Amino acid sequence: MSYYSMHLRNLPSLLLVFLLLATGSFLNGHPFLLSDHARVSHLIILPGQELYSLWGHCALRVQDPERSYDQVYNYGTFNFSDPHFLGKFLAGTLNYFLSRERFGQTLWFYLQDEKRTILEQQLNLTHGQMQDIFDFLNENLQPENRYYRYDFLFDNCATRIRDLLEVTLQDALQYGPPTVKKETFREQISRYLDRRPGLDFSFALLLGPRVDRPVGLREKMFLPLDLMAVLDRSRIRKSPEITAPLVTGTRENPAPQRPPDHRPFWNPLRLAWGLLLLALALTLFPLLVRRRGLLKIRRILLKTLDFLLFLFLGLVGILILYLWFFSRHTVADHNLNLAFAFPLHLAAAFLLLGNQKARTLLRRYCLASIGLVVTGLVLRLWIPQFVHPAFAPLLMLLVLRCGARSLKPGRFF
Repeated sequence: MSYYSMHLRNLPSLLLVFLLLATGSFLNGHPFLLSDHARVSHLIILPGQELYSLWGHCALRVQDPERSYDQVYNYGTFNFSDPHFLGKFLAGTLNYFLSRERFGQTLWFYLQDEKRTILEQQLNLTHGQMQDIFDFLNENLQPENRYYRYDFLFDNCATRIRDLLEVTLQDALQYGPPTVKKETFREQISRYLDRRPGLDFSFALLLGPRVDRPVGLREKMFLPLDLMAVLDRSRIRKSPEITAPLVTGTRENPAPQRPPDHRPFWNPLRLAWGLLLLALALTLFPLLVRRRGLLKIRRILLKTLDFLLFLFLGLVGILILYLWFFSRHTVADHNLNLAFAFPLHLAAAFLLLGNQKARTLLRRYCLASIGLVVTGLVLRLWIPQFVHPAFAPLLMLLVLRCGARSLKPGRFF
């Protein structure tokens, strides 16, 4: 048998192998026609322990048993190893992207690695609607389309799925009514921070009044569990006269149990009240005690307290100013907390350590600070902005110490 006749004899086998490899590559890397057994479902990953996972996550799953295809399309992918990650996040220029992975990998990562339960809403779609969604996802997966500038409220994993359903289903999609009363963005965010009081306080400091307006049904779906609740009550038009539930059922993939979170004893509210009472006691101390040694210790304690207070509020003020004027985070604009968390407080902290001339300048600055706080409180009558409970003792502490520092050196500091 010649060399050529041997290879010609094996040609059918070689063609079969080539077709199998090509088909596998085609199914895994490019859009194709879904079979009649295909299904599309909405995955909701419940909140986790890490900061990025506190509000949950969502993705879309496309299954086609006839094609041995089972992939998850995830709009919430980001590169945490980017050396400029924190800077991009603060500037509002962080890019997220659409990724695709096997369902088994997704299941293992969230259930075993992160101990987070996965809920799966089965969507009641026609074959044509599923094909449109599948084609849309694969078009978005292309390198030139997959990246987008992340926005926590207006462009994230949940809003991308909401927008995708609206584009592909069009008038066939009818949103159901909300299940809870109207909320603001801030109220929606705070629902998940009951056991993270420090983070809740930080959001209250850094987010402006834009997040304090009531949100409509469509805007409400920026959080995965709210998107899930709306889809549960939505309907899909099957004909001009007939509609059916969009979600035919929800399956739960429970994660291994983890120890419950405990609310920390110390929180910003208790800490602020504790510092206010301490400052009040130290400020009035000379009226009760005249011993020179104790008065010296008191002066050291007050200087330390004032230094830390001005340092903290100054650093927060710089961050507020940066987010408002230099970042793309529009939800941080017009933040009235700048009236008490003012960047120049940082300079005031170091004036405390200066000579007599510096202390004279500090007295004048403290008087101006009291006026700024009053101005901020008056402005809130026209620009409503959420006031965290810890703000009251914090403002009283600032006014108390600024008032004492604005006096000539004497018994009160």
